[in-house]
Amino acid sequence: MARPALRMPRRPRLVWTSFIVLFTLAALAAVWLYANSQVVATVNGERITRSEMYHAMYARSGRDVLEEVINKRLILQEAKAKDVVVEPAELEAEISKIIANFGSEEAFLETLKVYGLTREFLEEEIRVELLSRKLVMAQVTVTEEEAMAFFSDNRQLFDEHEAVRFSHLLVATAEEAAAAMARLEAGESLGKLAEELSLDYYSRFHEGDVGYVERGDLVPELEEVLFGMALHELSSPVETIYGFHIMLVTGRKEAKTASYEEVREEVLEYLKSTKAEQVASQWMWGLRAAASVKYR
Repeated sequence: MARPALRMPRRPRLVWTSFIVLFTLAALAAVWLYANSQVVATVNGERITRSEMYHAMYARSGRDVLEEVINKRLILQEAKAKDVVVEPAELEAEISKIIANFGSEEAFLETLKVYGLTREFLEEEIRVELLSRKLVMAQVTVTEEEAMAFFSDNRQLFDEHEAVRFSHLLVATAEEAAAAMARLEAGESLGKLAEELSLDYYSRFHEGDVGYVERGDLVPELEEVLFGMALHELSSPVETIYGFHIMLVTGRKEAKTASYEEVREEVLEYLKSTKAEQVASQWMWGLRAAASVKYR
């Protein structure tokens, strides 16, 4: 059962090549799995070997994979030449973001296992990504005037909106919701029940915690109830297309108009990141043009 559909964050955020990295990992994993199977299929008794499959895959996308490996080597060489490093804490923070998308480290590691990958392999890929980010970010600058002008034109992106943090338990039927309510009223915690019963895969691994949401983030049925609740209040079951939700308000934030001084660093980071994304390809091609690459 899917979680309630949440919108993307209102504030601008840096989006780098994480999705590209993950798709590349999946493609490489497929190659690895096939290349390590002696026989991958039989057709009317005739075997298709791993070697045959590998060569077919290489013919289709092998050159693209090779180009990625070359780019990776150039990035590592450039980082070494310029003494750019990724600290362990930086790498761990990036890995933690990815794990959060899986709901738990257990689910994350299980997914890697399915693709025949290790955490160490993924960490190395992310380390190269972070190195490239640092190298490119060092090529761009943002003036105070640019930042102030952007804030003036996009002030609403940085204003704090009314927000509510809540935990919830999602079950399929009204009967299940009634049974869960009875257990809650008897003293059991919503967090523990969510871990045991909730159909919301993502929040289940965080004791039902959804985090902060703003108006417009949730389906209307939930929002109408949630924003009328008091702090620490527990709702009655609320029906949506996903099932029956029981919600507990755990935090509230009031609306607040942002000032430039308060969000200055965020504005500068966003503009610098935007510029970096625009020049990243050009920077990579510059490394390629200056390198001696010989194909065998």
